[in-house]
Order: sequence, then C-alpha cells, then structure tokens
Amino acid sequence: MDTGHLLVAEIAKTQLAASQVAAFDGLLEKWAQDFPGMSDFVSSSVWPDHIKCTRAGRPMCDGLPPAGLNEFDTWHYVDLDFNPDHVQVEQQNPYQNPSAVWALAQAMRTFQTSRSEWALNFMLRFVLHIVGDLHQPLHCAEGLFNDTKFGDVMGDRGGNLIRIRTQWRELTNLHLLWDAAGGLYMAEWPFSSEQQAQLRRNASQIMKRFPRSSLKELNAADMSCYPSSDCAAVFRGWVKDVHALAIQDAYRGVRAGAEPSAAYLARVREVSRRQLALAGYRLADLLAAVSPSLPTPAAEGNNTLGNTLNIQAICALQGLLLVIFGAMLFRQRLARQPAPSERGRSLLECGEV
Repeated sequence: MDTGHLLVAEIAKTQLAASQVAAFDGLLEKWAQDFPGMSDFVSSSVWPDHIKCTRAGRPMCDGLPPAGLNEFDTWHYVDLDFNPDHVQVEQQNPYQNPSAVWALAQAMRTFQTSRSEWALNFMLRFVLHIVGDLHQPLHCAEGLFNDTKFGDVMGDRGGNLIRIRTQWRELTNLHLLWDAAGGLYMAEWPFSSEQQAQLRRNASQIMKRFPRSSLKELNAADMSCYPSSDCAAVFRGWVKDVHALAIQDAYRGVRAGAEPSAAYLARVREVSRRQLALAGYRLADLLAAVSPSLPTPAAEGNNTLGNTLNIQAICALQGLLLVIFGAMLFRQRLARQPAPSERGRSLLECGEV
C-alpha cells in the first residue's frame, strides 16, 4: 500500500518548478547505491516505511534488503485522543517528541541550519513521507473505548486494533482500510513502467477532481513560517483538522468485526482522495519554501551513502538517536498504552494502479 505516498509525491512534483525537482532529485540520488529505485523525488516517499522491514515477504518489504530500522516508527503519527466514552487516562502532549509533528519541525530546523548532504537527504525523505501520513485521518487519532471489541481501553492504535471484514485479504483492520483509501490504491513498490504511468494518470485525476481552489483548508501563507520558525504551529493546525475528519468520517458508522457498508466505503474513498490532493499541494508548498536553503549540489561521484557520511552527520544522528531513545524509555514508563502504534504505514490508495 505504497501508492498513497507515491501519489502525494507525484502531485507535489507537478506543483514545483523543474529546477526545484531536479535539485531535490540530485540530493536524493546520493543514496541510489544503497537504496536502488527508491532515490528520486517520488519513490523516496516510501523509504521511511521500507526501512522498517526486518524480513522480506511482508507488506511494503519487497525490492530492498531488510534494514530493520524501527527507531523512527513514532514519527509516522500523532496520538490525538478521540475519547467518546470518557475513559480515564493520563493526559499527555501528543505533539511532543516523538511524534510526526515533532519530526517535521526537526526537519525544518535541519533545512534551516545543516550543510550536511547526509542530514538533508535523511530529513527530506521523511518529509516526503510524513506529510502524507498526517493527512490520513487515522494517523492523527487515538480511539479510546470501553468496548474491548474496539481494541483496548488504553487506545486503538489509530484503528489498528479495530478488526473488520473486507473483500481484500490485506485489509484486516480499520487503519489499513483508510491506508488503502477504501481499497482504491493497494499496489506496492516497486512499480512496473505501466504502474508508474497509471500513477501519473491517477494523480492527474485527483488534481482535476480536487483543484487547489476547491480546498478551503489550503492556505498559501502557511509556509511563510519558514525560515523564521520550525513551523510546528502550522503542522499542529493540520493535525487538528485531520483529527476532526477521523471523528466525523473514520470512526462514525463502523462496527468492529463487521464488513463496512457500501456507504462507508464510498465515504472513505472520497475523503481519502481529497486528503491526497491536500497533502500533495501542502508538500509542494513546504518544499518550495525550503528549496532555497539547500546547498549547491556536490560534484558527481559522491553518490553513495558511505561517501556522503561525515563527522557532522554522524554526530548529529547520534545525538538524535539519544534523544529518541531517551524519550521512548520515558514514554514506556509513563505512557498509558503498552507499545507504540503500528501506524507507520503508507497513506492511502489500488484498483486504478
């Protein structure tokens, strides 16, 4: 179910100048030897999901050797509560480290200050991915219910614990149904040439159905926050809007253990396609804002991950990992749920690809 992320990136690509896309491609292709076929503007959007793979043959684990990097799983979602049963839980800040909002804000800081190609490449890949995740309603919600059929009173992990029946073997829970846009887009990377062509056609159809002018939430001034800030306030605003969709559209009218109605599936598909368009436009605006901050591309030949590593990048990554590990240990002691969500899955979309 990589198609949703690829669609978001494809939509964003159409909104940027060719020179801007070329600059991003020039940076991303530095890792082409280590991540072949996943080092251009569009394909890099699925990299943050694929690096989590521990063995081949699992969803989103084809085409690359397993990397087993799960340290960044919490960068894919925000645990904003939906608590209709008023379950008594300890209140926490859902936007703090680690969360998708925190990770995006850190990426903006990296774009502001870093001259390390390695650091910029790493954060660019996550930005291409996280913006998509934050527009899937169940990446921005944590359902708390007394009914244990809905998972656990301590949280449903963004719908991952709400089991449902569908005609698709892969779509076994509510979160996956929304990841796949109600079964519309379920193809996974790597794509054939025909699938790539269909991806471009699908992106064009989505933009035609949902042009910029039709999306009232789309604010061209959002990215004026950069470079004077890390834009965290803007990202929190996005999440609040998408969280409202989770309450209004994702949780309403669904029954655990049952097959979603035709009306519910139609709603999933319409909302998902709209969110794909919105995510693509916002991703383009964000990248257009940060593109002047990118350094001039280095000379040819530094096209491997090993060659681009330097002391600055290593130290920065070590510091980042220490912060993440410290936060994870703290959350394990205080958090109300036993394990991180599996919400680091791709956003939406299949049948047309």
